[in-house]
Amino acid sequence: MSMEIVMTRESFDCLEKLVPAGLAERMEAPPVFLHGSGTAPHQVVLNCTLEVAEELLALARPSCGPAAEDLRIAIAEYRKSTGRA
Repeated sequence: MSMEIVMTRESFDCLEKLVPAGLAERMEAPPVFLHGSGTAPHQVVLNCTLEVAEELLALARPSCGPAAEDLRIAIAEYRKSTGRA
């Protein structure tokens, strides 16, 4: 089952540098780039499984704090909505 992760472009840029090719290939779809308007930042939407999201979180924790926080929130919301603790 796929989950959606929304993060700022800056968070994505940091995370993208850390993702090995094998993990990138396991994403459900290419990233979708949303352009901001006014004061809203540009955002990126990722679609992946919970397992891939958890691997991304482990990669992001040491050096990409904002990306790690976006991933942590998305994972928590996904688990809550699906009843997966």
